[in-house]
Amino acid sequence: MGTIELKSELIDLISKIEDNKVLSAIYILLTNQIHSDKNVDFWDELPEDVKNDIGRAVKEVESGNVFSHDEVKKEMKEKYNVEL
Repeated sequence: MGTIELKSELIDLISKIEDNKVLSAIYILLTNQIHSDKNVDFWDELPEDVKNDIGRAVKEVESGNVFSHDEVKKEMKEKYNVEL
C-alpha cells in the first residue's frame, strides 16, 4: 500500500472511532511522531484516565486474570459457533 492509500485508509478508520480515549491516544501518538525532535515520553502525554485503565489492565494480568487466545477462540466457537 502506497503512502497516499495508507493515509486515506487511516483517515477513514479514525473517522469511524467514537471512543474519545482511543482518539486521544491516537492524537498523542501522531503529535509525538510529527514533533519527534522534542524529547517527550509518550506515557507522560497520556490522559490520566487512560493511564489508570492501563494500570488496571496490568494488575489483571499480574494476578493471572487473563485468557489465552486459544481459550477465547474455543469459547467463541462453543458459545456463538464462530470460527476465528
